[in-house]
Amino acid sequence: MKSDEYEPNVNNKLWQMIKDADLPATVYKEKKFKNKRADIFIEFDEYNVAVECELAGPNKRKEAERDAVSRLVSSPHASVAFAVVYPNGCTEDSLNMDTNLDIAIVDKYHASPQSLQTRLDGNVRGRTKKHSNTGLEWQKRKVRDLISMILHTKRDLGDPDSLVYDLNAVLDMSVYSLKQSQLGAIGRSLDLPPSGSGEKDWRPPARRALLVVASAAMFHRRLDEHLHSMKPRTDVRTGKPFKGKWPPKSLPECYDSENAVKELLDSWNLILAVDYRPIFEAGRSVLNSLDSPQFTNIVKNVIEWARLAVGSIGGLRHDVLGRIFHKLLDDAKYDGSFYTSVPASIMLSSLAIRNRKDLPKNLKDMKVMDVACGTGTLLMATAERIRDVVGSEYDPKVIIEDVLTGIDINATALHMTATTLGLLSPTTQFRKMDIRQAPFGLTTDNVAAGSLEMYGKGGTFPIWGWADTTATTQIETMGQRASASYASTADLVIMNPPFTRSDLRHRQLGPEIGSKVKQREAELYKSAPIKVDKSSSGPMFLILAHHLVKKNGTIAFVFPLSFVTGPSAASVRKFLAETFYIECIVVSHDPKRFWFSENTSIAEMLVILRGERQDKPTQMIHLATNPDSATGAATLVNRILNGEEPNHAHSTLIPNKTIGGGEGWSGVQFFSPYLFESFSNIQKSDLFPTVKLGSTASLMPRGARAVRDYFEKSRVSGGEGWLSIYGNRTNDVICIQNQPDTYIKAKKGKKTHAKEAWSHRSTLLLPEKLRTNLARVTAIHATLPTISPSWISVNLLAPDIETEPGQYEARWSKAMAMYLNSTVGIVSMLGVKIPKILDYPRWSIGGLQNIPVPQFSKNSVNVLAYAYDGHATKPLGRMAEFDDVTRTGIDNAVSRALGINAEKTDRMRLELSKEPMCTGKRYGQ
Repeated sequence: MKSDEYEPNVNNKLWQMIKDADLPATVYKEKKFKNKRADIFIEFDEYNVAVECELAGPNKRKEAERDAVSRLVSSPHASVAFAVVYPNGCTEDSLNMDTNLDIAIVDKYHASPQSLQTRLDGNVRGRTKKHSNTGLEWQKRKVRDLISMILHTKRDLGDPDSLVYDLNAVLDMSVYSLKQSQLGAIGRSLDLPPSGSGEKDWRPPARRALLVVASAAMFHRRLDEHLHSMKPRTDVRTGKPFKGKWPPKSLPECYDSENAVKELLDSWNLILAVDYRPIFEAGRSVLNSLDSPQFTNIVKNVIEWARLAVGSIGGLRHDVLGRIFHKLLDDAKYDGSFYTSVPASIMLSSLAIRNRKDLPKNLKDMKVMDVACGTGTLLMATAERIRDVVGSEYDPKVIIEDVLTGIDINATALHMTATTLGLLSPTTQFRKMDIRQAPFGLTTDNVAAGSLEMYGKGGTFPIWGWADTTATTQIETMGQRASASYASTADLVIMNPPFTRSDLRHRQLGPEIGSKVKQREAELYKSAPIKVDKSSSGPMFLILAHHLVKKNGTIAFVFPLSFVTGPSAASVRKFLAETFYIECIVVSHDPKRFWFSENTSIAEMLVILRGERQDKPTQMIHLATNPDSATGAATLVNRILNGEEPNHAHSTLIPNKTIGGGEGWSGVQFFSPYLFESFSNIQKSDLFPTVKLGSTASLMPRGARAVRDYFEKSRVSGGEGWLSIYGNRTNDVICIQNQPDTYIKAKKGKKTHAKEAWSHRSTLLLPEKLRTNLARVTAIHATLPTISPSWISVNLLAPDIETEPGQYEARWSKAMAMYLNSTVGIVSMLGVKIPKILDYPRWSIGGLQNIPVPQFSKNSVNVLAYAYDGHATKPLGRMAEFDDVTRTGIDNAVSRALGINAEKTDRMRLELSKEPMCTGKRYGQ
């Protein structure tokens, strides 16, 4: 063995590279533990990481695993360990940042000590068994990826779901053990309204209030190690010199006392002499709401949970409070509070701040804003991204006090934001935080529309804020007003704006106030540079971001994927493309995680907008696997930023004019670049002459909804003899040709509407929605003209091809059914779908009208109508079945009739059979 291949030499080089990365930690090499040594040991403030390395060779993975596991079960413990095997022939000289390593992560927080010891014993005896809980899955990563994974390890430690579960149990027991009058007292302590429109339910607001106590207790525990050195000279409560006993009692001391509530009140009041009003004043208000032994026991249970949570490294993760809050949140669908996942936050903030050039020379000059900040996840991720980029320049107090601005309508969420940012730097001056509540609903003198008010009144935003008042009232009840103008001041606007339907957001305010807020929003919308649809506030938040960001600033946001095809958002899509450079769009095609917000299940995307419009392509990143951990997200982004093709993902470049024209957005619809290119070619008539379906046919007004609204089933035929194809079950609809199967009649009082709807009956029907991983038929042809509550009737507009339109229409209907069930037709339909759920898309009337369909000639119609007779009654396979005989036959007929190269059709069918939305599985599985 050459001297430079000697393992300690290679380890020494790796140690030096990790050390030079300037991690906020102490990096040791060959750190000794009793009779054993750790190859590399990294000590952060609150956790330790071990790296155990082996040169390539037989059984070296087992040895590295064994050593890594031993670091977790021997003292002093590592919180997480990396098992590393160098590549064949790796030497000290050849090792560099781009060297590929075999890496496995061992995390004791995701496995019991017993399973780890079993793993260790199994390796010692040569019996290697994979324990699913240990996470020992080997993967190839570069040295630079290993360093990033080490840095982001803390965000993957602990079990937040377990913490959420435990606190939920504590709060459930608490609220169900109290009377409604007691719960009301707790809820009213923070001016939280009861739930329910009829009988008032005080359990949800009481749960929220107790959550405030839990977060305050967590912060108290975090401060315990700093309080001795934090004795204030000036008491911020009075503005006079501080006089009093110091330090306050620690959280464990309060818990162990005979009267825990009194001791907490005293300690939190004393801590307020320093600062931290957003956290502890609200907590004190809740503690003062009741005085009983039962309430004291409840508070002690909450404190005990907080002690355990902070005792776990994972308990300090910034996403834990957010996840808990949204788990408890009962009205997310009403106020649009969607919690951005930590991996998505890391991806979005890292793509927005790619390197040092994206930051000003003096960080104090930077302004980052989240106008729908919720619990502060995106703000925290941005702060940590800045830390990663600037290294030793990073000062958390500067970032929190000078750089970050968070605004939201929900005061309890803002409490969580202040707490989580404070956990990042406990010595931060909270009175300097720019964390503010935007009034939504009726205020003392007017009606306000939440953060959207920032768009009005010349850029001056009237807000409630705890930072600019010395009153002792709670956040929700402050009578003083603070004004701040933020127009065109932000270098970065980062947000996951509310995109709930406006009527739901207004409903929570009651009919009278909700109506006034609606009017106020309409006033604000009038001043927008373009016409914005009022059905959802989401698009208006994008216009607001344009209003707030500097000329050369950046906007980064999470948004529903349906934005790319919805007709109501067309004007906003065009405005963004004409105003900004759309730098990057990230889409998940992962059937297990096609969203980026934790408390939703609709498809979303990440979007980065830069400065002014540029003639540069947009990078569209398609994820086959959406990272579910911080390290996974960091590794993915690092590869993207380094210009590498990420694992389990690929990217395509969309020309600027294509995005600007609108059609480029449809690239999000397909994971396969070949299918997107094929859809684009179909749209542009490059494969065969096409027209939009709406230019050659009419669709039933209001679609299938009209049938649901005006008709009901009947056991016998009525006088009209109305028959319908009622269902859309994938196991029942297996052939193109279908026979009406259900008698229907007009609902009471709906006879006129029913007759009008029946006049749109047809033999060609298109789906309103489909399970693309299960469906066999994408358009049906009925034996008799009909309507359906599940399918939308389509009628040919007056043809001018021949003098017998009735006969031609019958053939056209069959030909169109053949085309829309061919692979080319399916691609045409999927390109205009509303991608709300990956394998359960929907189509709006406008979307169906935009399907590119053949500009049929008389001959092509006749050819396909004739082919219909040979295929219409044969069962079709699912889209994922490449070799389905019936679909192949239909494809061949369509290719002949339209003059398409059969090889292209076969390739499309192959790609479609692999699409996650058609298979219901991750790509390649």
